[in-house]
Amino acid sequence: MVALIAIGLFLRSSPESKVTMTLAGYSVDAPGKLASDVNSSQVANKGVLHRKTNSEFAISTKQVAMQGQTFELDDLIKIMRQQGTVLGGANPISRAGMNGYHITIQQPNGLSSESEMYKLNEQKILLLAYVSGNKKFDSGLSKSALDAAKTKSLDDPEGFFNSLREN
Repeated sequence: MVALIAIGLFLRSSPESKVTMTLAGYSVDAPGKLASDVNSSQVANKGVLHRKTNSEFAISTKQVAMQGQTFELDDLIKIMRQQGTVLGGANPISRAGMNGYHITIQQPNGLSSESEMYKLNEQKILLLAYVSGNKKFDSGLSKSALDAAKTKSLDDPEGFFNSLREN
């Protein structure tokens, strides 16, 4: 019995293998299992669920301007702030040859995600998002939580954001 508990604790504390998600010519790596893709005429999304921490990672594209129109990322973030979607500051970031912002986004379900937003083209953004399993637990959307430091260690959100690359 003690051996089974020890094995269970070991498996729960060991890192999960990483999966590569590719969308719109860009890829990221996240620990976990691929979730079902979500695609509509304006949004495409690939996600990963970390089975040990219940955290979620995603790479998405979203159309924010109509064909023939254009937008500036700074203006989009100002609008999102006015709507209460962007919480706190917007820190400039450069990865994979693109300039964007590291932000906290309030999602429709009440969760906040640590995110990076880049202008993909004249109509679309590329969005990377990470939601900690502990935040899901605090919101009643998860059955268990780990110690915050342990969750961060297993999830490695910095590694997820740093893995952005152009294919």
